[in-house]
Amino acid sequence: MAIPLKKGYKFRVEHVTKPASNYMPSFDIYEKYYGIGYLVKGDRQVSTPERTFFVHDGYLSPVSMGVYHKSSPLSDRNYEVYAVRFVSSVTTRIKEIIGENEFNDLMLHTALSVPDEIKPKIIDIYEQMLIEYDNYDSVAEFALQNLLEQLILIMYRYGTVAETSEIHISTADTEIMDILSYIDTNFMNNPSVSELAKKAGLSESHFMKRFRDATGCSYKTYVNRYKNKIAQTMLTESTKSIQEISNELGFCNSNYFCTLFKQINGMSPLQYRKKAVK
Repeated sequence: MAIPLKKGYKFRVEHVTKPASNYMPSFDIYEKYYGIGYLVKGDRQVSTPERTFFVHDGYLSPVSMGVYHKSSPLSDRNYEVYAVRFVSSVTTRIKEIIGENEFNDLMLHTALSVPDEIKPKIIDIYEQMLIEYDNYDSVAEFALQNLLEQLILIMYRYGTVAETSEIHISTADTEIMDILSYIDTNFMNNPSVSELAKKAGLSESHFMKRFRDATGCSYKTYVNRYKNKIAQTMLTESTKSIQEISNELGFCNSNYFCTLFKQINGMSPLQYRKKAVK
């Protein structure tokens, strides 16, 4: 459950470091405010009812009001994040500057990459926000609004929509969303359809139909795409061997992993790694 803003406050600013294993056990929603996070380091998957985003070092992660979302680990690296949450009333001026539709669209892109030269400026903005938040009063609130507008303008000017998965979740089916949360932390154990159906309280045939309706694909296809995205991150963000990656993702053997990876990406895992580091 999201921590609410303090009574009488229009902002909440945080800087936290958490273990890689930290994850949200279920989908959450910001009902009365927006949020913008900046991942200093780490690899996270952020899911909404419509799609899945993969967030890495130096990515900005806006979260719109009223959108269900959840975060889970993509690697074994601990992560560090700055975050600001803010009420709608402080966005009036920035909406007038960039346009309300543009602001709303910007806040729906949950993974935005920015040029390396911009990243120190983003950290500086958050550090200034923390100082003002620790001395919260009407003057600090004014300063926080100005800093927030600077941050949003950076997203607007320099943000590039980052890689998303090919999995688009088209419904907020409660039982299926709970199952997706379960898959997030148990995919390496390859839970069976019968196990998941039982967990959802559904027959296997009903479960498979609702799963396909929600994700647009079969359970097997969903898990293969899911593992593929994590494999891409592990190939580019770690020095682990193909065998190690295959084992951690729960494949029966590395040959099957390589075959599946090539089917999806058009190249072998080693070719993908070499291309990514060039």
